Amino acid sequence: MYIKGSYETTSSSNNLLEYDSICPICKNFGEQVKNITVQSLLKENFKTDIDDLDYYICLTPTCNVVYFNNENKNIFYEHQITVPVHFKINAYPKYICYCNKITIDDIMQIIKKGAKNISDIMANIHVLKNRNCEKNNPLGRCCYQDINNLIKNHKKNND
Repeated sequence: MYIKGSYETTSSSNNLLEYDSICPICKNFGEQVKNITVQSLLKENFKTDIDDLDYYICLTPTCNVVYFNNENKNIFYEHQITVPVHFKINAYPKYICYCNKITIDDIMQIIKKGAKNISDIMANIHVLKNRNCEKNNPLGRCCYQDINNLIKNHKKNND
């Protein structure tokens, strides 16, 4: 039987998938990222440790693990990555748009000045341009949804 945070699994493929996505350090679930993202963001001296498998990113802010793969037992920590991971507690600066080096604070300043949507943000700052998210963003995806979430959370907290 599968228990969250436990390495004991049954032979069920569903349980093995759950095991694969558990951070070996904090025991919380991670989110899958493509190999190309990990290869692009690892510091050069750690790239020899990577293979062709996809990885998981640990989403726990207080855990210093960034990428892990429980199949090959690889773990990559914050100090082994070329960029700060914005949701990690010690990250500085806290980029939200890695392709253009735009921080969460940059976006929040524009929101506080009245931006109500992505179009308003884009009219004020070069975000969502020069896109190569799969290689630049530690999550391997576009920042669009993260910026939308900042707008929604600001509205929710200020209405």
